Amino acid sequence: MKSDPKTIAQTYLSLTILAVVSAALIFAFQYLSELIAEFLLIEFEATALNITIYFFAIMFLGLFEYWFLRGPFFKGEVYSIRVLVKKDIHIHWIKAVIKMFFACLITFLIGLPLGSEGPSVFLCALLAEGIFWITKSKKEDLQGITIGGALGFSLAVLNPLAGISYFYEPMRKKPKLSVMLEDVYAVLLGYTIIVLLRWAAGYDMPYLSDEFHTGLTYFSSDHVGLIFMIPFIAFAAASLFKAACKHRGLQQYCSQKEWAVWSTLFAAVMVVALKFTSNSAMLGSGSYIMTMGILSLEDVVMFLFIRFFFMSITFDLFFAGGQVIPSMSLGYLLGNLVLCFLPDCGMTEAEKQLFCILMALCYYSFVVERYWTAVFLGMSFGPVWIVSLYMLVLLPLTWGLGKYVGSRQSLATIAHMKHYPREGHLSKRRHGVRA
Repeated sequence: MKSDPKTIAQTYLSLTILAVVSAALIFAFQYLSELIAEFLLIEFEATALNITIYFFAIMFLGLFEYWFLRGPFFKGEVYSIRVLVKKDIHIHWIKAVIKMFFACLITFLIGLPLGSEGPSVFLCALLAEGIFWITKSKKEDLQGITIGGALGFSLAVLNPLAGISYFYEPMRKKPKLSVMLEDVYAVLLGYTIIVLLRWAAGYDMPYLSDEFHTGLTYFSSDHVGLIFMIPFIAFAAASLFKAACKHRGLQQYCSQKEWAVWSTLFAAVMVVALKFTSNSAMLGSGSYIMTMGILSLEDVVMFLFIRFFFMSITFDLFFAGGQVIPSMSLGYLLGNLVLCFLPDCGMTEAEKQLFCILMALCYYSFVVERYWTAVFLGMSFGPVWIVSLYMLVLLPLTWGLGKYVGSRQSLATIAHMKHYPREGHLSKRRHGVRA
């Protein structure tokens, strides 16, 4: 990038527009997602009429989402955008933003175990591509995608450090200082705007969950040694989950339309079964699970088994959504399960909750192959640094297991191999749709 004042001013004007538009879009996305999450918790009487209506409503929504996406899909991963840019295949970014926004809301309304974080990254990366083109900013596509993606993740998890780390951690080639400064500017401005929007809307705390901002405490000296088992348990469970997500299922034997019907039918049966057996908490991204406290052995085994099965199958379906909060909720349940086998350890409720959060973050770090990002994500559970400090202590174990023992395949890599987008709403003509 040229260093003359006019070019720099143009670039930062583009970044300002990107931060403002992205913060407003992601705030609306989160607000609607949370309304849907509240709706999913409503219990309905298990009458034949209610079950029939709910079943056919999900079938309609699922097939409508398939039609709305026109077959090809991205699963909300920015990894695919990078590959397409390298191949000089450019996206109709306006259409893609609209499709991803509404398709994800439909997915959430159905009740599938998918989150809004991955799609937020995808949306902001697309916005960066479009805004840099509209403003004629002399910014390389991959740089713009990195800036937009980091902004999207930071807005989704309300954590600027985690957003920046998420994109820069796996990079082998260090970016230019000017690019990093631009990224930091966009992320901090976008974060400031979305915090103000959340404050104006009446949210108490700018964190992933307001449940944790006062209740966490340090482990006592008698219990702190237990945290060193967390990375090993989380690593084994994450490896099993990634192996389950690699299955091909019926997709290889069906046409695309047949697979859409099978996917929607599976979603309808699972959601209706959970909804009308008083297990609505199992639906959705799983954020509610991490606020339920410590469950009994019977409940946590049921939750863990059903969520593991539901998430691994849903990963192979065409529905749009992300895996950040769903993965963390699975790790949280895993920590709860471990505690059920340590009934006499003497932990307080606050220590047990912290143990489960550390398990959730370690599990997530292995699933996405982002170890420093998991450390920074600890700050998303409150204004204190308790979680991040313990994650920093565990970092040598998580990093060592992931780098030297694991398969080095993240969910994004698996998703790309299985769901590489076909040229349905793509165009080899640059940017396809004019703004």
